[in-house]
Amino acid sequence: SVIFVNAASLPCGLEGPMIFLGLSIGENFNRIIPREYPELRTWRERRDLATVGTASGVAAAFFSPVGGVLFAAEEGASHLTTKLMWRCFSAAC
Repeated sequence: SVIFVNAASLPCGLEGPMIFLGLSIGENFNRIIPREYPELRTWRERRDLATVGTASGVAAAFFSPVGGVLFAAEEGASHLTTKLMWRCFSAAC
């Protein structure tokens, strides 16, 4: 839908597509993790990677890594841990 909105030159803010793309890349990132690491292919890791992708998308849209981490903490994370916060910050920088 984002591609069609941009192709039709409809008004679309920068933050929406960037958040969506970051979320999509983050959630699908665990598909390229080798099967030899099953502890990295769990649903918890998939959820955390989606949160990290969301933080990266917001940081790319607004050029603000701290804003990306705060957005991910407020909206994207269902279970927030210190480890997840550091992952979001390192990916957003």
